[in-house]
Amino acid sequence: MTIFLLWFSVFSFTVFSIALVICIFRYIRSRRAVQGIYLLIVLVFDLWLLIFTYLFFTDVYLRPLSPGVRLTLGLVRTFVSGTILFLYGELVLRLAGRRTTLPVRLLLLVAPGIYCAVVLSSLRSITFQLVGLVTILYYAYLAALGLYANLLRKHRQGPVPENLRVFLWFSTVAFAVLILSGLPYFFGHAGGLANVLPRAALCFFWGVVEIGVFFRRGYQAERGDYPLHPDFLEDFGITPRESEVIKLVCEGKTIRGISDSLFVAEKTVETHLYNIYRKCGCRNRVELINMVRRYLSPD
Repeated sequence: MTIFLLWFSVFSFTVFSIALVICIFRYIRSRRAVQGIYLLIVLVFDLWLLIFTYLFFTDVYLRPLSPGVRLTLGLVRTFVSGTILFLYGELVLRLAGRRTTLPVRLLLLVAPGIYCAVVLSSLRSITFQLVGLVTILYYAYLAALGLYANLLRKHRQGPVPENLRVFLWFSTVAFAVLILSGLPYFFGHAGGLANVLPRAALCFFWGVVEIGVFFRRGYQAERGDYPLHPDFLEDFGITPRESEVIKLVCEGKTIRGISDSLFVAEKTVETHLYNIYRKCGCRNRVELINMVRRYLSPD
């Protein structure tokens, strides 16, 4: 089991590092604040998994670390975990359409501050029961933030990139499930299975989701296979068929003209237009064309 956990953690770290590279690429291309915050979250989680994997590896296969080194890594891990709490709160508030003013940011520091204070105050003599309680509260807080953002995102003004829409739902469900990872500590089972496996599984599936989103739509957009701006396609989740309809709308085609060009029924074209208007928040083709032009000529 220990060999499996070690290799699974290493494999998860590799997959998640690939997702990190994709996030770097996305941010360089878009230069958007939400993508920058998301990139930082992925980066911190990657470091988070690396620390847990290293501690597990040294405990199982090498000599136990000295108390000083273990304490240092514990401090780094605590800081990283607190950073995750703050960055995730910042991201979900932005995606929920809430303004992140200075008072709001100070409020977001309350949970990380309490977490770090509790962990640091008991770092030298921490009990299994306290670890379990802190773990449960940690993931419960993150799951509650994700649920809050998902409930309010429908009322948000402006687009949300597809990878972040998928991430919101994935992270909410994943953190809710990870609440269960704190229960084994109450029964004294704090080995690798309870400590490493949940974190490695989170990063593995998160990395798979991020890579999947990229290759499902992002890769085609970055190659320039579509006549529309890649950010427009990604932000509104435009499918390849919908992109063809939008292109013909921008060319001035009527519903019948689009129907003839795509060899589909007029009712099908109307359905595509309805879905496009709903995704983009437009009421008619004029607003849609103006939005497309804004993406192509942001200045």
